[in-house]
Amino acid sequence: MRKIYIGTGGIPLSCPPNTLKALSCIHDLGLNALEVEFVRGVHMSLSLAKQVGEEAASFGIKLSIHAPYFINLCSKEKFQPSVKRILDSCRRAELMNAEPVVIHAGYYQGKSSEECMDMVAKGLEYLEKHTPVNIGLETTGKVSQFGTLDEIIALCKEHENATPVFDFAHVYARYLGNYDFKKALNMLKKTLKIKHLHCHFSCIEFVEKDGGGYEKRHLPWDARSPDLSKVAELVKKEKIGFTLISESPELEKDALRMKKEIFG
Repeated sequence: MRKIYIGTGGIPLSCPPNTLKALSCIHDLGLNALEVEFVRGVHMSLSLAKQVGEEAASFGIKLSIHAPYFINLCSKEKFQPSVKRILDSCRRAELMNAEPVVIHAGYYQGKSSEECMDMVAKGLEYLEKHTPVNIGLETTGKVSQFGTLDEIIALCKEHENATPVFDFAHVYARYLGNYDFKKALNMLKKTLKIKHLHCHFSCIEFVEKDGGGYEKRHLPWDARSPDLSKVAELVKKEKIGFTLISESPELEKDALRMKKEIFG
């Protein structure tokens, strides 16, 4: 039986600004997922991570983690600091029973897709030796960033510790609003045989640059860019499970709207 989890990227705006205290609030809102945001750095203690995991389990809340933005596995100079930031996130994830640890893998910065692929693969190989936590490779929202769906699928096929994270807003921006979500999900099912897919959603503002799309900022549901009602309809028709994390400026409002659109 498939399971659908819906929650927020970070503490909901109406909840106490404390991860541990916010979990009961998330539950009371009627949500059942939280992506813990380490995007500005990993500052949570190990003891608190353990408490967060226990509290989340008591409420049936599924946890994941977003690792720091300051990660670039495609850079020789930033490779080791990037790996350390990921491992710091993974140590907390183990204590929280949180998966995956989501990353933006890197930037091309003059390198080819193949060169970046090799460097990200080396990072995954190193991480596999040092943590049992799955690494979520997120589709990215700028043509300057490593992270097309094809790149992520290729890495996930070769590395058991890698799992795709599909960001509806990012791919919509990267391809200037011309993207077939259903085709993408079919590709993931066919190539990776996925049973459960971790996703981010919001609307997004983007511009054209360097021959492709560049995300500018996340927007709420009513921006209709993309049309999240169609995303909800697609999720309803799929047979796989989903974790749907709202990254909207109206975090829990749009998470609850997604829940209503899917479940009525």
